[in-house]
Amino acid sequence: RNLLREELDIVCSEKTKDVLLQGLVYLGGRKTTVEKLQFQTPAPYESATVGPYVITALPAEHMKGGAYFYLITDTRENKTVLHCNDTALPLEETLDFLQNSGVKIDFAELDCTLFGVGFDHHYSHMGYVHCVHLKSELLRRGIATQNTVFYINHFTHNDYLPYEEMVKIAAKDGFLVSYDGLVVEF
Repeated sequence: RNLLREELDIVCSEKTKDVLLQGLVYLGGRKTTVEKLQFQTPAPYESATVGPYVITALPAEHMKGGAYFYLITDTRENKTVLHCNDTALPLEETLDFLQNSGVKIDFAELDCTLFGVGFDHHYSHMGYVHCVHLKSELLRRGIATQNTVFYINHFTHNDYLPYEEMVKIAAKDGFLVSYDGLVVEF
């Protein structure tokens, strides 16, 4: 049976595409499902277009051989989102690229897998201290403004902090905290 009724546009790295297709085969995905997947695999710092969205691939520090996080611009409303998940702190060259592009992000969602205060380094995810640092750097470089909305998300289940406590801590640094099912308009 075909799992998809309509085509699905996917923007990702070549490596992510390979992993996804291997997973579909492993899970018994059929040719009719794979045929409905429309892949665009831009190189780092290049963009793909899906409808009104321009999606720029930014190299993530997540898996060897090519993972991305994304800058997404809605050309209808001229609003830009930094979708920064599954990565350690962005590379200096990535921050330079964003700064030199002149982009101003309206909304940032930052990987905060390691919310616990004791985590200061991880090879593929950010922690709260990294989010605070990245926000400061985005503001300092003029990539974000005081009007940019910052959310943290993608939390590990190993931190054990109740949501309400995370919200109190994050608010002190100007972050909002995501939760399953959250819908945000900006």
